[in-house]
Amino acid sequence: MNPWIHIIMLLTLGAASGQAAAATLTVDGSGGADYTTIQDAVDAASDGDVIEVAPGTYVDDDGDGAVVLTGYTIALDVTIKAASAGVRIEGADTAMGIACWGGDTTIEGLDFTNCVATESWGGGGVMARNNGDSITITSCTFSDCTDLQSFGKGGAICLYSTMSSSPITFAVSDTTFGDCASSAYGGAVYTRNAEGSMSNCTFANCQAAHGGGLEIRAGKVTIDTCVFDGCIASVGGAIRVYGSSLIAEIVGSSFTENDASWGAAVFVQSGELDMVSCDVDDNVSSRSGALHVESGTVTDVSYSYFSRNEATESGYDTWHAITGDADADLTLTNTTFCDHPSTGEIEIAYVDGGGNELGNWCCPGDVDEDGDVDVADIALFLSAYGSTLITADDRQDVARDGDADVTDLMGLLENWGVCGG
Repeated sequence: MNPWIHIIMLLTLGAASGQAAAATLTVDGSGGADYTTIQDAVDAASDGDVIEVAPGTYVDDDGDGAVVLTGYTIALDVTIKAASAGVRIEGADTAMGIACWGGDTTIEGLDFTNCVATESWGGGGVMARNNGDSITITSCTFSDCTDLQSFGKGGAICLYSTMSSSPITFAVSDTTFGDCASSAYGGAVYTRNAEGSMSNCTFANCQAAHGGGLEIRAGKVTIDTCVFDGCIASVGGAIRVYGSSLIAEIVGSSFTENDASWGAAVFVQSGELDMVSCDVDDNVSSRSGALHVESGTVTDVSYSYFSRNEATESGYDTWHAITGDADADLTLTNTTFCDHPSTGEIEIAYVDGGGNELGNWCCPGDVDEDGDVDVADIALFLSAYGSTLITADDRQDVARDGDADVTDLMGLLENWGVCGG
């Protein structure tokens, strides 16, 4: 044999023998597994290992302020996953869930409850400050997780790199956030200097001063097919977009019954936002529209649907769908606005990309707003026929032209049953 080939073979075999194969470490608090706590398994793990956790409730056993700390002294690439449903990370209102300090981390199938941020790091359920590394969270739930400290950052999750040149990368999917809260930023999730996506996630009844569901800061973030329902904030009921270098995209997502003083659904304070194929319905803002855009921002809205959004405070109740500063850069394309007061839907000048529909009823002829056009609507229409009191905000005025006449009757008949029932 050629001596050089022999040397290469020996070196290759030596290298292979020095590499430990990734292992699966099992955890069961009741015993019968490799470990009884997740922390013990993490402390014993090597890069690439999978920690498989049996159903049960896991708490902060060692009193260090978190149920699990990973990568705190040495960066660790590790997966922590549920063996089956019913793995509960219980903060008991005294401890964080999982704190990730270094390495690539995957968290799968865990339920985080009553987890709280006890340090200024943020993130009651999961905190990741692994600069330049990654975190993946999938098929998890976060309920009643909070960061109520001064300048709280993410009641459920905080994804934060301290260096914009070394962003944390992330993917959060198929995950639900319920009743999470932050004193300041991101009732459920806070991201800063982060690049990644959130997909198929639900944010329900979360709240914060800024970004009731989500606060997005510097980085590049995509929100895909997510639901924001009943979130509350002073600024950005569901989402606040903030950061001069931020590029955000919201695709195929819905915003319903969110509430804020400014921007009931989304508040774009700085940066760039593309909003595509979104439904923005029944959101309430006291002083602005469902979408509010500030000076210096660039916002493109396309193929979206705005309906029944409301501004309530006297003096601010003229516009209901989109408001903002006069010099904000707003483009609208193929977007429908309906069931807003006739006094206005879009407060500021915008670039018309074509295909927009404004000033309509969502369901023309549905006078009683029960979801269809039927005999009951005919009766209500006839009771107002010819009245001088009809305005463009009365649903009997199907054409929204300031009266109830034969034109409106024809429009009602044309839409008979169109909304279903």
